[in-house]
Amino acid sequence: MQTVSIVLDEHMRSRLAEIAGENGTSLENCISLALSEYVANYDDCRGEDLCMVSGMERSFFLSAGE
Repeated sequence: MQTVSIVLDEHMRSRLAEIAGENGTSLENCISLALSEYVANYDDCRGEDLCMVSGMERSFFLSAGE
């Protein structure tokens, strides 16, 4: 595992610290979880968008051939 440094404004840092405390975890674990979920959501949305584009392309070509 590698260490990454980020800059947060005070409001974001204090809100994340509050959330971490409510869940009994550290600020670092809270940020790591948030980033993991961001990447997973990004990958999911990217996959859906590619499928939608393929579907739109298929319907365009099918309708153009009519």
